[in-house]
Amino acid sequence: GLTQEFTRASKRRLRGERGAQAARTASADLDALQLTVQRDVALTWLTVWGQEQAVTLATAALQTADLQVGVVDIAYRTGSASRADALAAQGARELLRDQIADQEQQITEARIALSRWIGADAERPLPADLPERGPPADLPTLLVRGSEHPLLQGAASQAEVARADVQLARAAYQSDWTVGVIYAHRLDFPDYVGVNFAVDLPLFTSNRQDRGLAAGLQEQRRAENLHEDLGRQQAAQIRQSLSGWHRLEERVARYEREILPRSAERSEAARLAWQSGQGSLAAVLDARQVELENRMQRLTLRRQAAAARVTLDYLTGQEPTGEQP
Repeated sequence: GLTQEFTRASKRRLRGERGAQAARTASADLDALQLTVQRDVALTWLTVWGQEQAVTLATAALQTADLQVGVVDIAYRTGSASRADALAAQGARELLRDQIADQEQQITEARIALSRWIGADAERPLPADLPERGPPADLPTLLVRGSEHPLLQGAASQAEVARADVQLARAAYQSDWTVGVIYAHRLDFPDYVGVNFAVDLPLFTSNRQDRGLAAGLQEQRRAENLHEDLGRQQAAQIRQSLSGWHRLEERVARYEREILPRSAERSEAARLAWQSGQGSLAAVLDARQVELENRMQRLTLRRQAAAARVTLDYLTGQEPTGEQP
């Protein structure tokens, strides 16, 4: 026998539309995943770069500390420096060595984390500076780009899937036809051919159709609310990242324009005063420590600004450039 169900054209159309929206949702989810991976790679790369630059700064300070220890030892032997001065210089040098050891450990851990994404390429040498990048677009442009993010596209497609499910639930109140043809060969009775027609009757809808429609409507409201909430969240994060990038860039400029030159002048003045016998070694060590901390802080701000730019690129659906390997 053969049986054929004749589904209403409206139901077939709705099922096709639902399938197309589900395919769009899957495609948007894949695009969102690719952007997430690119963002995570760039942020991990920035962590490695920042730690390596910190080691470079600390190593340069350690070389100066080695020279300082040598100078103080000579001064101690000639009686122009005290034992406390010699111990202070040696202590400052050892603290720098410990700081470098800690940073090298963090570099190892960060490169292991980076290898998760790019494998053996995680061991490649990194550049000494970040590539130059122009400022991001203005806020209205970024908001428009953010509204086209794959996450929002996927949420919108999911809402369309939920709407199609509601339409299918409403269409379930309408009957479909089934036609069957049967041929039977019997030994003790004559053969026969039969034709049957069947139609599903939407009786007692409260047990099936009503419940399906109610569940579909609830899922539609959930999907629409999720899409709306994601849109507001995306816009808020874009505003926050852009504002954070501007503030960090301003702080970096302040360090380069005012703080670092003054801390370098203070270190040099303290050194000259100590050499002329008008200052103390403690003042020299303190000034150099402050100068190193200021340079480390500028490095941290630069890394944070680059990370904010990577996040902004991700939120606006752009591939990160410059900071990624």
